[in-house]
Amino acid sequence: MARQMVQRGNIWFCDSDKGLPIFSQIKTMETKNLFNLIGKTALVTGGSQGIGKAISLALAEHGANIVINYRSDKKLAIQTEIEIKELGVKCRLIQCDLTQLDSARTISGFLMENNLEIVRNAWSNSFY
Repeated sequence: MARQMVQRGNIWFCDSDKGLPIFSQIKTMETKNLFNLIGKTALVTGGSQGIGKAISLALAEHGANIVINYRSDKKLAIQTEIEIKELGVKCRLIQCDLTQLDSARTISGFLMENNLEIVRNAWSNSFY
């Protein structure tokens, strides 16, 4: 026996005895609409290369302004900054080595002085 589908609002129902919803109508949405970060600011440690760079670019694509913490490669950090600014958001670079206590204080002070909604640690270090 063939079942007939009936739509009520955004939900589709089958004409079975129970009238349970079969599936919701799915509207195609870009992920940019699902994750709107416009006006928010994100700090990404290690944000100028590798996974950190990918995270920085993804957050920027969704509208977040980016603060990149990098340790030593200023040229790479500047290149990432350019790519982020091309996406139409603001980008700021902070150079510090988080393995050094004074640098950790610098980042800590920056966090207290600025209204950051997102902090993402993409930096890691192995201690032996």
